[in-house]
Amino acid sequence: MDKRFEATDAVKGIDPDLVGGDGFSWQATLLAAMVGVGGQAYLDTLFSNATMWLMKAQGYSQKEIYAEIYGYALTPRFALILIIDFCVQMAAGRVAASFAPSKPYLHATVTGLLVTSFVVIMMFGQPQGSVPTWYAVMALCMPMVGGLLGALSWGSRGPLRFRP
Repeated sequence: MDKRFEATDAVKGIDPDLVGGDGFSWQATLLAAMVGVGGQAYLDTLFSNATMWLMKAQGYSQKEIYAEIYGYALTPRFALILIIDFCVQMAAGRVAASFAPSKPYLHATVTGLLVTSFVVIMMFGQPQGSVPTWYAVMALCMPMVGGLLGALSWGSRGPLRFRP
């Protein structure tokens, strides 16, 4: 084989995430975004179904069940869902930071933007005026704030960091 087409030792050791020299990894960011979107969707669905089963067993009507599940009143159940969602967004930021080859906060920020785009798409599917302003603002800010706090928690863990 012609020597011009053989990989040199310098090229063989290049991490594909670092090609381009900017140290940004779309793989880390997309993996973290999947954690943020998928984790939130899965846990919200699981929690809503459990609420539905419990309320049905207690004799609530279908109308009352849907009002509880799809209402935006700040009940203890809804507050717990918001806390769980925030923890999922922190986990997404932590995944982004831990799998990033460098610049963990940039990766967490881009992950937050990707998850926020999902939130925007979901809000466009709601009838106009059905989502309270306080909830819309919080839902749009939660992925960014949670993701950055997750990245910060990863950075403060020192030797407990994990690498793929």
